[in-house]
Amino acid sequence: VQRAAILFLVLLPAFAVFMLAFTEIGFGATVFKYLAGASLASAVGGLGMILFFVLYILDVSYWRGPILRTLRVILLSVAGLAMIVALILTFRTRPYAPLLGYVVAIWLLCCVLYWRFFSTLHVINYMQSLSICLLFASMIGMLISLIWAGMNDFWWG
Repeated sequence: VQRAAILFLVLLPAFAVFMLAFTEIGFGATVFKYLAGASLASAVGGLGMILFFVLYILDVSYWRGPILRTLRVILLSVAGLAMIVALILTFRTRPYAPLLGYVVAIWLLCCVLYWRFFSTLHVINYMQSLSICLLFASMIGMLISLIWAGMNDFWWG
């Protein structure tokens, strides 16, 4: 339970970003209007793919030394983030893309948390703590949504 509470506190900003950016409780309508008009998806996705290709050509998996390993992590993170942003920016043709991008980003964040801070823990124990954390977060999100809908008489959207 203690690990689940720590994970909840670490993931709380990501949950808050989702509630603020993609729901009517926050700025969901404004974000969706912007994403519907955005046309940067191809450029951002192309830059991410070019960066992945360059890193592949440079054999980053064989880079040794603390500075090169840090540079590898930063460059791979930038390329991955570019791909997630490109996915989110394809809202006009794929309305489900922002939610999919968020789910992928949260999954990657949970993997990084495990590799960086909980690697001494067996993966089953980490997943058990993570499942408690996500269940608790979803119940809080549902409660906040129901309270907001009741206060604003917004039951049917």
